[in-house]
Amino acid sequence: MAKMSRKRVANFTPDEKAVLAQLVHNRPVIESKHTDGKTIQKKKAAWETLTVEFNCKTHVHQRDTGTLKRAWDNMKAHARKVRASQCGELNETGVSDFKKSPKDDLIYPMVEEVEPLKFCEITNSVDSDGVLLSSNDESQNENTDLIEPNDLDIIHHQEQEATPVFTQGYSNDVKSKHLKTADYIRKEAIIRIKHYEKKKRMEMKILEAQLETAESEKRTAIMEEERSRIRLEISKKELDNLMQTTRTFPM
Repeated sequence: MAKMSRKRVANFTPDEKAVLAQLVHNRPVIESKHTDGKTIQKKKAAWETLTVEFNCKTHVHQRDTGTLKRAWDNMKAHARKVRASQCGELNETGVSDFKKSPKDDLIYPMVEEVEPLKFCEITNSVDSDGVLLSSNDESQNENTDLIEPNDLDIIHHQEQEATPVFTQGYSNDVKSKHLKTADYIRKEAIIRIKHYEKKKRMEMKILEAQLETAESEKRTAIMEEERSRIRLEISKKELDNLMQTTRTFPM
C-alpha cells in the first residue's frame, strides 16, 4: 500500500510563530533534557495543553500537536542558522550565505530565550582551530547569562589581567594563543550584547503594542458609555412624550 502523503497545512505566519514561542517559553518542561518516563509524560501533557491554548488565540490557523512540534523544531533550526551567520559576520575570513529575514529580529530572540543555542563556532584567520562560544549544558546555565552593555569595562579589565606581560623567553606560539583568547572573549561579548539589544527592542515593541491595545480598549469603552448615555436620553424623551400625550388625550 502506498504511503499516504501528509496533508498540506498553511504556512506559519510571524504572529503564529511569536505565539508558539511564548507558549513554549511558559512551559519549560518541553525543552527539558531529562528522558525519564515521568518527564516524557509531562512533555506530552504540556504539548496537549499548548495546542489547546494556541488554537484559542485569535488570528491563528487551527493546528494539531504534531504540526506545532514540527514548527517549533524548524524555528529552532532556523535560529541556529541565524546565530551561525552572526558568528560568520564577525570573522575576518568567514563567509555566510545565509540571509536573515527582517522578521527574524522579533522571532529569533524569543526562540533563543527558550532554548539557548548549543554552539557558535568562530574560525580564526590564522589556522583552522575554533572555539565554542556558548554551551547548552544545563550545569553551565549560570555562566551563559546575557551581559549588560556596560559590562564591557569589566570584560576589558579581565582581558588585561588575563594577558600576561610577554618576556623575551616566551615563544611566538604562546603569545599567539594568549592574543587569540582575548580576541575570542571580545567577540563573544559583542555577540551577547547584540542579542541583549535585540531582546530589549523586542520587549519595547511588545510593551508599545500592549499600551496601544489598552488605549484602544479605553477609547472603545468611552464610546460605548457615550452611546448608552444617548440611548438613555432618547428613552427619557420618548417617555416624556408618551406621558404628555396621555395627559392630553386621556383614555
